[in-house]
Amino acid sequence: MSTKKNKDSFKYSEAEIDQALQVMKYIKEKSKNNPEFVFDKELSFFLKVMKFLTPQSYGSRVQNKLIESLNFTKVEAKLDKGDYKDGFGQHYEVKISLITETNEALNMVQIRPWQKIYGYICIAIDLRDIDPKIYTFKLTKKEMEKECIAMNASSAHGTKKAIEDNKNVELRLGLTINDENTHFLRWKKKYLTKFNFNDA
Repeated sequence: MSTKKNKDSFKYSEAEIDQALQVMKYIKEKSKNNPEFVFDKELSFFLKVMKFLTPQSYGSRVQNKLIESLNFTKVEAKLDKGDYKDGFGQHYEVKISLITETNEALNMVQIRPWQKIYGYICIAIDLRDIDPKIYTFKLTKKEMEKECIAMNASSAHGTKKAIEDNKNVELRLGLTINDENTHFLRWKKKYLTKFNFNDA
């Protein structure tokens, strides 16, 4: 009886699975040597396609696609003034995480408090449902410094002794994307922007 129940509980046919495998094979082959694969498509479609790839394959693609939508300009690393600057010349660090069944946190690594920047653009792309949801948080430099204290940011690199000897310590901060998380609810209330990437 339990065997029959388990057998009937699977909702897709073998033909549908074969079709899904064909789509995955096609996407992997076409994207292999094309870093801008489906960049010309709407963001929702683009993100659904990226779900067929590994994190190593889609990570930089998603970031580049979103940065293109923001119309930001890349900043040279040697300037030590963030990742990008906007049309007004304000410098930002941009932090992007894909939220999946195995990663539910917006991971903000390499936060550099000493940098002379305007602030941070932190983007969580929730891929746990069929239709992706994007949370875009915008914080000033001072607001991020306060959050690092409030949320107990940790060191991104190095031993305790090395950290004590180094004035410039990179920090790591994680924000769980879950409505039961009090920090997430607070961030949505204070920092969530109305920027719509699909309209960009």
